[in-house]
Amino acid sequence: LPGEAEVHHLTLRTLGEARGDYDLVVLGTGNGLFPTLLGEEVLEIVSHAKAAIGIFGTHSRELIARPAFDRLIDRLDTWFARYEDDVLMYGRGRRNVVHIGDWLIDQFPLARAINDEPLMISDDVGQEFALDRAIGTIQQHKQVYSTLPTALLCALTSAELAAYAEPQRSVAGGQFRSMLIDIFGRAFPEQKFFMIDRDAVTRYKARVHRNVGKVGTRIGAILRDVAVAA
Repeated sequence: LPGEAEVHHLTLRTLGEARGDYDLVVLGTGNGLFPTLLGEEVLEIVSHAKAAIGIFGTHSRELIARPAFDRLIDRLDTWFARYEDDVLMYGRGRRNVVHIGDWLIDQFPLARAINDEPLMISDDVGQEFALDRAIGTIQQHKQVYSTLPTALLCALTSAELAAYAEPQRSVAGGQFRSMLIDIFGRAFPEQKFFMIDRDAVTRYKARVHRNVGKVGTRIGAILRDVAVAA
């Protein structure tokens, strides 16, 4: 966002606090969009903005109501989709859909793990450590097993071997598969360690970094257009 931008944060719990008018609504921060965010309140906020973009992937895809999702995408200037699978499933034929990649990888520097002890990551990793400490802990280990897509993404920037498993309580959203295909051009079997292609991770990280820069350029252009129109 431009440095002079004033930001009003909203969550699913605070949608009722939305203002009547915005220059720009940014839906998502690169995360997965849950089906619960496809209600009329979100559509109304997006519709009342002078402009709107989305920066998100899809989560729990089998629960997504396609008509509601299509209405949302129709109202966005641009949807910056997290995975190529998102584009193929929901953006095919649309000119306002762009594959950006998982921009969280910008938060994880390329590193070399030094600890031979395997690390198993479960749902509570975010509760045990602050973000910087969690990243540092993950990047110490050469072998990482994760039930969290974001933690696995972090491990790919430093580990030698990785494996994953979908949490038992989650609705299979296909996030691991989509992420691995984006980075390596293929998926890997669940619960089995695979060798990490560091060159592929480096290329993906560089590509996403460039794409994030383009998002900033697009946001600047949209806000300038809004200012001119006003």
